[in-house]
Amino acid sequence: ADGFWKVGSQNYTPQELATWEMFNREPRALWQWYLYRWRICRESKPNAGHFALQDIGKVIKKLGGRMHVVTQNIDGLHRAAGCPEDRLYEVHGNISLMRCDEKVEGSCCFHHDHSATDIPTMSAMKGVVVQATKPPPLVDGKEVEVEVPVCSDCGIRMRPQVLWFDESYNEAWYKQVSAMNAVENCDCLLVIGTTLTTGLPQRIFRTCVAAGKPVIHVNPDEETTAGMLHVQAKSGAALKAVLEELTVLAKEAAYAELAVSPRSALAGKPAAPKAPGKASGRASLSGKPKAKAKGAIRRTTSVDSSVAPPEDKVRFIFAYGTLRPDAPNPPSWTLPFVKDMTSHRAALRGASIYEVSSEGYPSLVFEQTRCAVRGCLVTADPKVFEKKLAEANRIEGYPDHYQRRIVSVDRESDDATPGGPVWAFVYHRTGKFDRTQAQRISDGDWVSHKFAAKKP
Repeated sequence: ADGFWKVGSQNYTPQELATWEMFNREPRALWQWYLYRWRICRESKPNAGHFALQDIGKVIKKLGGRMHVVTQNIDGLHRAAGCPEDRLYEVHGNISLMRCDEKVEGSCCFHHDHSATDIPTMSAMKGVVVQATKPPPLVDGKEVEVEVPVCSDCGIRMRPQVLWFDESYNEAWYKQVSAMNAVENCDCLLVIGTTLTTGLPQRIFRTCVAAGKPVIHVNPDEETTAGMLHVQAKSGAALKAVLEELTVLAKEAAYAELAVSPRSALAGKPAAPKAPGKASGRASLSGKPKAKAKGAIRRTTSVDSSVAPPEDKVRFIFAYGTLRPDAPNPPSWTLPFVKDMTSHRAALRGASIYEVSSEGYPSLVFEQTRCAVRGCLVTADPKVFEKKLAEANRIEGYPDHYQRRIVSVDRESDDATPGGPVWAFVYHRTGKFDRTQAQRISDGDWVSHKFAAKKP
């Protein structure tokens, strides 16, 4: 449906067809194209990703929240999968609907301000949207030429209820304002299968990043982008895994039990640390993964921290707060600390981070939870590392203010280093403060919470 379409003797792209200009020049040909596309949509069915997304919404509802779906798709498959109307925002329209041409004098909405948001105007504009004329049956497997439908009230030609490339979003027909209100009030943005190349989706992404909200991008082919957590997998597999994890997480108490003897939920026994390479001093938030996922979601198992090696054998520190080398606008001690050290992005399962309002710094707490904390593993050659560990002890106020443990942390892959669990020192404050009086960082990422709003 998205290839070339011939009008007369000339081929056109969807970007050339889906415009007011083409509708005015070739209205019958444009309607022929839309009816052809609608036929394809009518024959399509929701896939596993559509249904998993709705199941995720049901779990979120049980937790007292709401899931809103903002979609660029015009195929209506989210409706078919059961997405509630009041939580669905088809910001590019719906190919199964049509309305009379508002730009033609005498049409039902010609005299209205199409950007209006007052209830009477929007009610009148919504009232002209009707079910589109169904595609006629194929004759010998070929499309039958059709006439442009007309409005039964005003007699003016009808147009598809789809946003064209040379027109703007509005509230009455595309729910622009409602979609942005949902985004501004969300706790997390899940981006599925889009490259964010059009105006409103880009605005949605920028709004969440500026507010420090976690953005998770599910796409099997997309390269990493700063400001997002990437799940490079097909939507069906990824959303099924999200649903399973969320279902387990939903059974946890609001404040999970403290893990006095923590177990990190990582796969396999940590490998012996490799000799660090040349110091980089700073990790990238948008590093390219070594290999793309093939639709499968990696599962992890527990590693008992009671088998941790002695301290003199450990060569990593898990930095999740002000010691992170990738933090924009870092405090004065960060850059001196990370100098002559290399870093790798990493995650620690079975923990959460909190911000105690009176302190303003992150506090990691080991809990019996499915949640994870994201940060960086920093390391150096043995002589330098010994000094860096002493420096970290001083910065973190160990042992008076922060405690310290050796636990397994999951290192992400990059071009030079394989991923996998490694042993690392982790500074924490388990049992040191009242968690009900602190703010829990929902995505486990201090950088996105504290510094994203300061990014240019």
